[in-house]
Amino acid sequence: MENEIVLALLSFILILTVMHFPCLRSNISLMISASVSVLLLALHIVTLSFEAFDYRSYLLVIGIQALRHIADKYNYAEIPTEDVRKGYILSMNTVVCFIGSKINGLPMAMTEDLRSRLSEEEAESVVRWKGSKQGSETVTIVKKIPFAIFIALGVLVFLILEVKQ
Repeated sequence: MENEIVLALLSFILILTVMHFPCLRSNISLMISASVSVLLLALHIVTLSFEAFDYRSYLLVIGIQALRHIADKYNYAEIPTEDVRKGYILSMNTVVCFIGSKINGLPMAMTEDLRSRLSEEEAESVVRWKGSKQGSETVTIVKKIPFAIFIALGVLVFLILEVKQ
């Protein structure tokens, strides 16, 4: 592919897709993708060249992974289910656990932003959910959403890319 920017964009989309779906991170998926890669190389559909190796893409991926790890570590808290109150924002992983539950009024919003704040009824439903068959002693909530750091990083990346051109 001639356009390096499009290739890098496609690579990032592929990486984010694999990160989003745990089933794509299994050993079977790894073996299938490695086999397809070897086949494409053997049939000369894809060529492998180390002359134009661009380390910046790899550094960017490592940086994004590090930021995600930091965000996951500090932006979530595990609390006892009976402590859930109005206004809390549940993590997407917790909301997924509600799927298939017979408890009425459980929240189904998975955005992890202010639109997903629990109402009084939803908080009561989550507390009731604890005693159900699928219930859990703890739930994960979003502690804070640090928009400022992402805005600052976006501005920094923009300035770096603009200066290089």
